[in-house]
Amino acid sequence: KQAFPRRGPTSAHDESSPSPSPSHRLLQAKKSTSVLHLFIKIANVSYMMQEFNMFLEWSERSFAETYQAYQSGRAECDPIENWYAKQLRQYDEVTIPLLRQLERTDLLPHRTKELLANATANRDDWEQTGEQWVDQFLQGTDDDDSARISMDKASKVSMV
Repeated sequence: KQAFPRRGPTSAHDESSPSPSPSHRLLQAKKSTSVLHLFIKIANVSYMMQEFNMFLEWSERSFAETYQAYQSGRAECDPIENWYAKQLRQYDEVTIPLLRQLERTDLLPHRTKELLANATANRDDWEQTGEQWVDQFLQGTDDDDSARISMDKASKVSMV
C-alpha cells in the first residue's frame, strides 16, 4: 500500500496505463496539499517532539521572549501565570493530534512512531516537572541569562 500511488504512465513507452482522470488528478492534488499543510503544522511544533532537553531549551527561549514582551508592555498576559498549562494544552490539543494525523497517512511510519513516543514522554515529563522548570525559566530571565538551559540541568530531569 503506497501513500502516493503512481500516477499515469511512467514513461512514453508505458501507454498501456490510462491517463488519470481530471477528478483523480484533483483528488491527488488535494491529498498532496493536505500532507504538505500537515508537515508545515508539524514543523511549527517540532521542538515539542525532540528529546526533552531540546524541548526545554526551546520552551525556555519562547518563555523568555514572551516574558520580555510582557515586561515591556507588548503582551497582556504574564507567561508565569499560564506557561505550564499552556505547554500541556499545546501537547494535548496540537502536537500529539498532529502526529496521530501523520500516523494515519502511512508516511514515515517508523519516524512518526518515534516522534509520537517522544512527544508523549515529553508531555508526561512536563506534567511532572514543568512547574519547577517555569521557576527555573523565570530565574534565568531575572539573571538576564539569555534563556539558555545547560545540558546538565536537562539531563537531571530526563533521568527522573
